[in-house]
Amino acid sequence: MFVTAQEVYDVMQELRKTQQQTVPTEQTQQEENQKDMILYFAAERSVDMVKAYCAIENVPEVLKGVCVSIGFLLYDTENYPQTQQQGSLKSMRQGNVTVTYEQV
Repeated sequence: MFVTAQEVYDVMQELRKTQQQTVPTEQTQQEENQKDMILYFAAERSVDMVKAYCAIENVPEVLKGVCVSIGFLLYDTENYPQTQQQGSLKSMRQGNVTVTYEQV
């Protein structure tokens, strides 16, 4: 079985939503849609990076956690204004993957 960018995005989105504690408004919904697009881009990019680094065409399931970790690092270090307001990614945990946000 191989990992897709959509699977990585789904895990990243699930983990990110466990950190949110706001009541949705129209403005926050628009911000969430923008964050989701950025998150998906980071997921796609992480899968592409793993493929290029390993010189493979498909990412095996065992590297899914690596793609999620790289995706979060990309999401938090690309200087997106949305992520800077919430703090930077420190670590969080899902199975073997740990992701936590650190206040800046």
